[in-house]
Amino acid sequence: VGGIGVILSLIYVAIQVRGNTRSQRNDIEARALERLASMQRELAANEDLNRIFMRCLLDPRSVSAAERVRYTWYMTEFFSAMEFLLQQYEQRNFDEANFQRWELTIRWWLTFPGIIDWWRCKPTPFRPDFEKYVEKLITLGYQQPNLEQWNAYLAGEPLSPTPA
Repeated sequence: VGGIGVILSLIYVAIQVRGNTRSQRNDIEARALERLASMQRELAANEDLNRIFMRCLLDPRSVSAAERVRYTWYMTEFFSAMEFLLQQYEQRNFDEANFQRWELTIRWWLTFPGIIDWWRCKPTPFRPDFEKYVEKLITLGYQQPNLEQWNAYLAGEPLSPTPA
């Protein structure tokens, strides 16, 4: 009877540990996504930062040195968030589908000359494995399936209806 009690206790503890691990993973994923969402909110709410960001994306030489430094702080935070996301994914704390979504997102951002220029001359290093990962993504590139629609949207043109 005592042995059965010990076995049942071990099963109970295993179930509790598994549930706790799942909960911790969900919390880590939520924290990583909130960090990125916070950055997106900042760009949407801060017109000055958004202007600097947009200009630096296309041509960092078109802004002052002070604005490039401000852009650097923003890009450092963005890539730090992506580094954390990759680290958590490698530790199996991040869902595969969410990770693939953000990997495609960073590949898209890496198509802008101002981001690649910033990456290549960033003032502080990241983890070596993350730096290799980003370089791999730059090499892979990104094929935007709806580039014409995106450009039309940015230009304020009406979008063509999507096929049914």
